[in-house]
Amino acid sequence: MSTVEVSVVVCTRNRAESLARMLRSLAAMDVPADLAWEVVIVDNGSTDDTPAVIEGFADRLPIRRVMEAEPGLSVARNTGAANARGHYICWTDDDVEVGQEWLVAYLDAFAAFPDAAYFAGRVVPVYEGERPSWITRNMDVLATLFAERDLGGTRRALRAETNEGPFGANCAVVRKWQRDHPYNVELGVSPRFRRLGEETAVFRAIRAAGGQGCWVPAASVRHHIPQSRQTKDYVLTYQKSVGETWAALTDLGIPNFMGPELYRTGRLIRGSPAWLWRKTAQSFGAFQLARLAGNERSALKAMMKYAYYRGANDYLIRTRRNHR
Repeated sequence: MSTVEVSVVVCTRNRAESLARMLRSLAAMDVPADLAWEVVIVDNGSTDDTPAVIEGFADRLPIRRVMEAEPGLSVARNTGAANARGHYICWTDDDVEVGQEWLVAYLDAFAAFPDAAYFAGRVVPVYEGERPSWITRNMDVLATLFAERDLGGTRRALRAETNEGPFGANCAVVRKWQRDHPYNVELGVSPRFRRLGEETAVFRAIRAAGGQGCWVPAASVRHHIPQSRQTKDYVLTYQKSVGETWAALTDLGIPNFMGPELYRTGRLIRGSPAWLWRKTAQSFGAFQLARLAGNERSALKAMMKYAYYRGANDYLIRTRRNHR
């Protein structure tokens, strides 16, 4: 076993101010005096003050910077996993603040569930500025979009048959399991595309290989939501990403967790099935009708469905030449 017990790994790119806030929270958390641990910051090609921010915490954290020049979140995560020395890898993001008991809660769970392959913690959204009222009224519809994760206050095994996998902003994985199941570089945010589901694919693969998960509610983080994400334009962009991911998963040969398998069969129009064009048009019409009727909730749901189908449609049109 590695002499380092825990590696906290964070991937970042040009978010120096946000990264500094996150590192302050790591420096303020409870850490057992005898714990051998490290903080690995994967710098994914930053051109801002990120190096100086990392260096500024060298006297407070066992921190080191790892460079990954190829941009892309999944690429950076794989680099982080390859460079982690700990038996456990604790993942978090550069736009969160970890709770004071975050690391201790994970350590307690590691001891209580020694056979578990991965662990998931609570993610609490923190809205910068005044949260728009339309978001407040529809939080049950938008919770996943804002990465809210709360599976209750009891530490327990995660149920494999339900959608109880971790979110990338707050999870821990046994290093061997993580390295055996790397992140797919065709998923996740990158300059080439804006797809989702990279961590979902990993944890589904771990479960399929027999790995068990554990919910750790005391390992809580606060996820900052800037005002730029508190808009309907962002909802549209996010849902288009969901739709693109849905279409891409089938092409990638990954069991589809975003919807049914989306095959290019039947009548095709510009590389996309006719039925998908019809679904896209129908959902857009439903959105317009609900908006005109003043039904906010129905309009929001229809808008999200339209963006989902639109994202899949756009992907299939864009990649049609590869399937001729």
